Amino acid sequence: MQFQDRFVFDARENILFIDLAGLRIETREQVDEMRRLVPATLEGRRAYAVVNYEGTEMAPEIVDYYGESIKDLYDRYSLKTVRYSSSGLTRSVLRYLGAAKDLESNIFATREEAIRAIQEIKDRSRVAKKLSARWLFDPRRSLIGKFTVGWLIVLLALLVGYFTSSVFIDSAQLQLAIEAAIVSLAVTAAVTVGILYFVILKPLREMEELAARLTVGGVLEPLEVKRQDEIGQLAQTINEAALQLQQEIERSSGLYHISLMMGTGAEVSQICELLTRKIARLLGAETCVILLYDERKKRIHAQVPAYGMADEDLLSLSFAPDESSIATLVFRTGEAYMTNDARQDPLLSVKAVGNIRELLAVPLNAGQHMLGTIEVINKQGGFREEEKRLVTIFATQAAHLLRNAQLFEQVRESEERYRQIFESAVDGLYRSTPQGELVNINPALAAMLGYDSREELEGVNLIDELVLSDAARTGLQNQLTREGKALDIECDLRRQTGELMPAR
Repeated sequence: MQFQDRFVFDARENILFIDLAGLRIETREQVDEMRRLVPATLEGRRAYAVVNYEGTEMAPEIVDYYGESIKDLYDRYSLKTVRYSSSGLTRSVLRYLGAAKDLESNIFATREEAIRAIQEIKDRSRVAKKLSARWLFDPRRSLIGKFTVGWLIVLLALLVGYFTSSVFIDSAQLQLAIEAAIVSLAVTAAVTVGILYFVILKPLREMEELAARLTVGGVLEPLEVKRQDEIGQLAQTINEAALQLQQEIERSSGLYHISLMMGTGAEVSQICELLTRKIARLLGAETCVILLYDERKKRIHAQVPAYGMADEDLLSLSFAPDESSIATLVFRTGEAYMTNDARQDPLLSVKAVGNIRELLAVPLNAGQHMLGTIEVINKQGGFREEEKRLVTIFATQAAHLLRNAQLFEQVRESEERYRQIFESAVDGLYRSTPQGELVNINPALAAMLGYDSREELEGVNLIDELVLSDAARTGLQNQLTREGKALDIECDLRRQTGELMPAR
């Protein structure tokens, strides 16, 4: 197969199909040829793209250059791009490129999933309808049609009245009829103004108020749409745009708050509360739960708190990694899982059946560490591929934050254990600077030296003030300088009373 034959453009659907199946990409020349063929095939226009990576191999030294190149192509020519491969390794490489080069991570296991994702994206993009005389004058779908019918009825009534009057009444009565017709026209004009207000101006004002609420970050209350004419279509379009904008605001807000938590020492529970709330609001879901793997207990546990689920209900959500459930499947494979008919799904755990209708689960993966899963439950109308992608973006960012929080908690627990050992030890323990200034002393050492509290010893120089023997001081300093630690040095320490205390 010639390389250019791998690029096929469906002009009617506006989709570019790129077939990289079985290809080994190992030179910059291959990548440059791809950069030339894409605009040549599209003739400079923007289009949707479906890329087949089935069996594709990529030389490690070319990965970054390839990522930069497809990023440039995406920015210039792509409306949306989806990629697919049944290889988990290939999908991992593509996800790496997505994270490193700020590419959309629309990555799927099969061609069917990729095509379905593109179709969903296209379906949400409103395509302008072609005007026709039949559509233009249809009173059900066109304002022009409504007013045309109304004025034709009025005009017909006036003409019938005029000809009837001219036949059956005299000139004086005809004059009265004409005056009545003028009054009728005035009334008709007033009615028309009223119709214009209620049919056009009032809905436009409601649309303006909706836009104003979005501008100041207010709560979105979609416009009620009961019409199919131009105003109804405009209201529906504004509703969709407002919903999309609100979702983008929620997404940006969530990622912003996640970034703020980086390096702050936030606890796992705080991260879970923020993340589950943001994701549930972003998708309009009823419930969102984070499940993390406990290495000591070798189980996956639901974390408290979660959005839309009571704390006591979360306690029952605990799985061994080898159990059959959606959470454990996602944890083992590192692949997202989505079902919009959960009650018929054989993987749904008995522990979680309840009122679950739809479920979306994505992995929490921080580099080489698989932390657990995020489960989003019950969304009116079901979940879409685009929403799976959004949650995956959140999960990628949050996984590193959760990993840092776990490490921070481990360090804090270690410090607490050390403090307890230090405080309760019967042996004398202390910490000092390399120059010998005491930083921390445990109660046992303070008592041995005859002090009522250890605070009295803070700032005292152990070597200069407490070690009596010059030889011991010199040996202690030399060993600390040479080895960074001192072991098995015997010396006498001065107690508060001036007495000597043997120490080692």
